[in-house]
Amino acid sequence: MKADLTALFLPRQPPMVLTEAEQMMEEWNEDLDGMEGFVLEGKKFARLPEEEFGHFHTQDCYVFLCRYWVPVEYDDEDKDKRRRRGHGHHGGEEEEEERVEEDFQCVVYFWQGRQASNMGWLTFTRLCRRSLRVVRMTQQQENLKFLSHFKRRFIVHKGKRKQKIDAAQPSLYHIRTNGSALCTRTIR
Repeated sequence: MKADLTALFLPRQPPMVLTEAEQMMEEWNEDLDGMEGFVLEGKKFARLPEEEFGHFHTQDCYVFLCRYWVPVEYDDEDKDKRRRRGHGHHGGEEEEEERVEEDFQCVVYFWQGRQASNMGWLTFTRLCRRSLRVVRMTQQQENLKFLSHFKRRFIVHKGKRKQKIDAAQPSLYHIRTNGSALCTRTIR
């Protein structure tokens, strides 16, 4: 078996400047119309309380359904057809401003903690409709657009979500950025 190892010896890419990362985050969140979160509890996905958005656990699986605005643009031929049908032109009046129609695109993000079993993915694929676009991620390999929706508040806790934690016991967390403010994660 041959492997291309050249990527191991290339210089590291320069880190993304904070202002550039914030601009990307703002642009991606501008198109986000809504986000619903679910966590696997037993053999079904339960709605994740909004106050727990951004908190993940290494032994759990999460699903986020994101709805994005997508502007619909027409080429010149489509615009002419719409005008002939009476859209966009009213007799002798000046043509009104071109209206941009909007549509939605749904993307489902599946996140699996490092210590979670693959049963979460199997349960999800059994329940999920095939028509949706699914982005599967594992801990530490998150999609930048997905990370941007948490606005740099992405915390990974050790264990399961419903596990009792002794509040008197101190916890140490690592902050990791991996070359960009978008990738900022706090990990216990």
